[in-house]
Amino acid sequence: MSDVKILKFLIVDDEEDIREILSLQLQKLRFTIAGVEYSAEIQFADNGRTGFAKIESEWFDVVLTDFSMPEMDGIEMLAAIRGAGIEIPVVFLSGFGERARSAEALRLGTYAFLGKPWKSDHLRTVMQGAAKQGLAMRSFAAQVSENIEKMGSLPLQRKKQLRNVFRSIFVGRDGLHRSDVCEINSRKKSA
Repeated sequence: MSDVKILKFLIVDDEEDIREILSLQLQKLRFTIAGVEYSAEIQFADNGRTGFAKIESEWFDVVLTDFSMPEMDGIEMLAAIRGAGIEIPVVFLSGFGERARSAEALRLGTYAFLGKPWKSDHLRTVMQGAAKQGLAMRSFAAQVSENIEKMGSLPLQRKKQLRNVFRSIFVGRDGLHRSDVCEINSRKKSA
């Protein structure tokens, strides 16, 4: 039997019962991406400020968030994530009356919306797609960091600038990793 790998999910919602229900449903699911089986590891935040602090300190493959929360709402959190140059799939839980805010979430690059109440099969489909993109972004971020570290000792601000440049070059408008551009460096070495 093969080892099951872990996908890290962050659920950001001020309602404890929603966090618990989502956690139970996600932990029951097995995700298969590129022939590899993954299970869910879940962390929680009860508002966008706490969620953003967690995202700044560790990598998550997918963020699942509510729109309306105290201190910092989901839109403000997504804006902070994008402003920090963090590429991570963000899925919004959307209830009735939040459709107008969906346009802003789309502008900021949300991955998808999950309506309240949601169906288990729709949750699985959305989270499978988001996790696939999240894993690609995790791999890409590791490659960028590795290449920046090869450049020697650079000030922290310069490393951050280089990461943003790499992201703008290697990530397409749809937020997906552009492997055709990444292969240019390999082709140059072999030529």
